[in-house]
Amino acid sequence: ENKKIIAAKLKMDDTQNKFKEAYIKENKNKIKRDEIVRSFPILGFGIWNCDNPLIIATEVDFIAATFKNKKDEKLSVDNVTVIYKKYNSVFPSQNLLVKILPNTENMIWTVKDEKFMYVSYDDVKNCNITNQTKEYTFQMRTYPEKITSVDQLRAILLDVH
Repeated sequence: ENKKIIAAKLKMDDTQNKFKEAYIKENKNKIKRDEIVRSFPILGFGIWNCDNPLIIATEVDFIAATFKNKKDEKLSVDNVTVIYKKYNSVFPSQNLLVKILPNTENMIWTVKDEKFMYVSYDDVKNCNITNQTKEYTFQMRTYPEKITSVDQLRAILLDVH
């Protein structure tokens, strides 16, 4: 009887540890995303202003975005942020709905497994997204190094094509 109780307790402890590990992993991603977003004012990027009619162009519909890696494997991504270089603005997605604006460079990024992942300006441009595009699967790149400074982040966001 005691062996059954001990086995059940060990199984509960194992399940609780798995939940804790998943929670810690997601929080690390959130903390890294928050660190990057907090860097935007330093980098000269504004934070999204929802009442700016120039950016939220009504003639551009939201696209339902999905993502894959370089091996064409589907990526489970909770949220992404789109950078509009011409407008010096960032727009966090809502339910993975993104707007790709015409006549500006667009970049998409997220943090997954504590790694900075992105769709470069050229990659987005090469998707040939039009006003008729309703959904799209973007291929994300993984930045090979750990981001350790604002200058490094600036170089990625401004120069990665």
